[in-house]
Amino acid sequence: MKRLCALVAMAGCAASGVLHERIGILQEHIKFVREKQRGEECAPRPLAIAEANVQFAVAEVDEGYGGRAREHLDVAEVAAAKALEESRHCAETALLAPKVKVVPIAKDTDGDGISDVEDDCPLVPGIRQPHPKNGCAPPKDSDGDGVPDEIDRCPNVAGPASNQGCPIDRDGDGIPDDQDLCPDEPGIPELKGCPIKDTDGDGVPDHLDKCPTVPGPAENNGCPWPDRDKDGVPDKDDRCPDVPGQKQFAGCPDTDGDGIPDIDDKCPNEPGPPEFHGCPPPAPEVKKHSLVVVTKKRIEILQQVHFATNRWQILPDSFELLDQVAQVLTEMPALHVEVQGHTDNAGSKAFNTTLSQQRAESVRRYLIDHSVDGKRLLAKGFGPNVPLASNTSERGRAQNRRVEFHILER
Repeated sequence: MKRLCALVAMAGCAASGVLHERIGILQEHIKFVREKQRGEECAPRPLAIAEANVQFAVAEVDEGYGGRAREHLDVAEVAAAKALEESRHCAETALLAPKVKVVPIAKDTDGDGISDVEDDCPLVPGIRQPHPKNGCAPPKDSDGDGVPDEIDRCPNVAGPASNQGCPIDRDGDGIPDDQDLCPDEPGIPELKGCPIKDTDGDGVPDHLDKCPTVPGPAENNGCPWPDRDKDGVPDKDDRCPDVPGQKQFAGCPDTDGDGIPDIDDKCPNEPGPPEFHGCPPPAPEVKKHSLVVVTKKRIEILQQVHFATNRWQILPDSFELLDQVAQVLTEMPALHVEVQGHTDNAGSKAFNTTLSQQRAESVRRYLIDHSVDGKRLLAKGFGPNVPLASNTSERGRAQNRRVEFHILER
């Protein structure tokens, strides 16, 4: 058995030696035709076919494909013989022709930069190349890989000459190695031939995951939901994302413990029932008003005072509310009140500060016009400086646009 294997190996080596000998003879033949017989000028096509098939044969021998190499050498020998025959006449003519100085003719009918006297295709633009194709269009190469279509096994897909014009794809993923970033791992075109990975195991592929090393839901592109105040309530569900709070109040605190979160509590530091919006019930001696509640420190209003947008004119739907405030001040003549104007942070701080002062003065003037002594009223605008809620949402900004009545003296 060992002797048989040795004989087979010797036979393979012998066959390879024969192929290399044929290749050497053809290379010398081609060199002779090119250099001694003006082969590029007189027999360009068969010479090119012979050279290309010799190159293919060399590549096949290197890969161990002797049968394919022999096929290419057969074609190369026929083409080389034809090149020798076609170029022999040119060589003889060159030896016999007298040395005559040729005066170039300037005419260039097809405008390709090659005068008509040199141009084998004077009516069709082309490129400079050996006769009889000088000035003619170059050999068709549909895929632009440098291998002419006539000898390209894959004329519509670029590939190296060593692979007869076809692309090489080691991992078999359909993406040529020269375009494949992971040529030894099957992948997808979207990742340029690399495989799909999910490093953090969250079900979102790394190439779509904005946080590929930290698990997160697909609806947030693979990233965890942020929680700025670290209260365990994600910002997307947190009504107070910048202030730590309780889950039952959607992330908002309840400072006075009355079961009403501060963001909804008109008196966040004083416990009160829901019917008074978190404020203590009014003192018994004070007449109840449907829209006004008098506490120890403030006259609480259960509605917002509405103004024209970016103006200080009071809208008619707030007249009833301010009428009740005027009635309370009339019934309690000892009260001195600071009318405070507040805004959100939309616009410049200077504009909002001026606007809040104008609105506070507008309310003060309304109360004076409704029989309240102006000496008991002080108007002051705070602009955006004293927010009740975050200005990051429309709801928060609406809460921050307000008028308050603080008791200075009673």
